[in-house]
Amino acid sequence: MIYDKFANAHLYAAPETALGKALKFAADFDPETPDGRIEIDGDKMYAILNTYDTNPSEDLSFEAHRRHIDVQVLLSGAEDIDVSQDLDDMEVIQQYSEDSDAGLYDTQKNWSTVVLTPGTFVVFYPDDAHRPGIGDGSSVRKLVVKILM
Repeated sequence: MIYDKFANAHLYAAPETALGKALKFAADFDPETPDGRIEIDGDKMYAILNTYDTNPSEDLSFEAHRRHIDVQVLLSGAEDIDVSQDLDDMEVIQQYSEDSDAGLYDTQKNWSTVVLTPGTFVVFYPDDAHRPGIGDGSSVRKLVVKILM
């Protein structure tokens, strides 16, 4: 996992790498773009833009991917995201699906929380189980860039 401000994005990837391109896309993104899927480089890299309300953590599950890296960026609002590297010790709630590239999990221990706000980003790798969308019911707008590994 990487969690930082966009001012430091250059520290994590060269501009010609997939992660460098994803961070540049996110940093330059037009927030007036309508919600939905945004093509960047076919199935190799695309983005999903959503507006939604946050929820209490107990109403949400951890998720993990196998084929994609997530670069998550909040355009408005604030949300907490829990993250755990103990995927092997987590209870499986929904088996991994190839179609959605996600499995759902629960844990009672060993996670940390990051606060995502505009101007920050978080990168989740397949070993990073994450529970996004945590908050008090306030509206957020989030861009998730998906990078095929």
